[in-house]
Amino acid sequence: MWQYGMQLCRLILVNVYDHMWSTGRLLGADDSIPLYSHHTLARVACEGAARIGYLLDPAIGYEHRLLRSAVFALADADARVTAAREVTTHPLLPHAADEPTRRRDELLDLIERAGITIRRNGRQQPTHFEVGAPPVVEPCKTNLTELVKRFYPDRPGTYRSTSGVVHSNPWVLNDTVTSSPFTPELVLEPDVQGIGAATLTTIDASIIVVESYARYYGHDPAPAVRKSRSRAQVIDGLLREWITKPLGR
Repeated sequence: MWQYGMQLCRLILVNVYDHMWSTGRLLGADDSIPLYSHHTLARVACEGAARIGYLLDPAIGYEHRLLRSAVFALADADARVTAAREVTTHPLLPHAADEPTRRRDELLDLIERAGITIRRNGRQQPTHFEVGAPPVVEPCKTNLTELVKRFYPDRPGTYRSTSGVVHSNPWVLNDTVTSSPFTPELVLEPDVQGIGAATLTTIDASIIVVESYARYYGHDPAPAVRKSRSRAQVIDGLLREWITKPLGR
C-alpha cells in the first residue's frame, strides 16, 4: 500500500512536469499566443501538485499517508472498473471488466491485510478508512476543489476559471471576445490576465512539488523556491503594469 502511494506520486510528478513543459512551449512560441489552452495545461499541473502535496504532507504521519494512498488506490481501481463496464456493452468485448474487477478485489484484500478498516454507510458505500487504535481516520473521497483552495491560497478563483475552459462555459470563454455581439464577425484576442494567472498558478505548482519532495527526503527547498518566487514576482509586476496601463495605449 505504501509502495502504491510513492509510485502514484512519481507518476503524478511526471504528469505535472509534462504539462509544465508544454505550458512553457505554448507560451514561449514566437508565432502564436493561446486563447484558452494554457488554462487546461495549468489545471492539470495545479491538480497534480496538490495531490502530491496532500500525499507527502510533512504534517502527517505514516498512518495518514498509508490511508491516503489506499483512498487514491481504491478510487483509481473503481474508475477503471467503471470505464471497463462501459466497454462491455460492445458485443465483441463482453468480458472487458473481468480483469479490472479482479484487480480491484485484490486491492481490497491488500487493504484488509494492511490492517485498514473500510467503514461504509447504509447503502454499503465506503465513507472513510481507519487504521490503528485509537483509530486514525481518512475520508474515502478527496474534495479536489477544497484541496486546491488549501494549496493555492493566493490564487482564488483560478481553478474555477480553468474548469470553465474545460467545460466550455461562456462566462470564461467570453474573456477573449472583443467584438460586439451585434456584429456578424467574431473577434478574439488573448486574455493577458488569464495567461498571467495560469502562469503564476503553474509556478505555484512547481513550488508545491519541490517543497513536498525536498521536505519528505530531508532536503532544504529554499534555494529552488526562491528562484520560482522571483519569477512569479516578475510576472506579477508585468500583470500589474498591464492592468494599470495596457500595452499599446
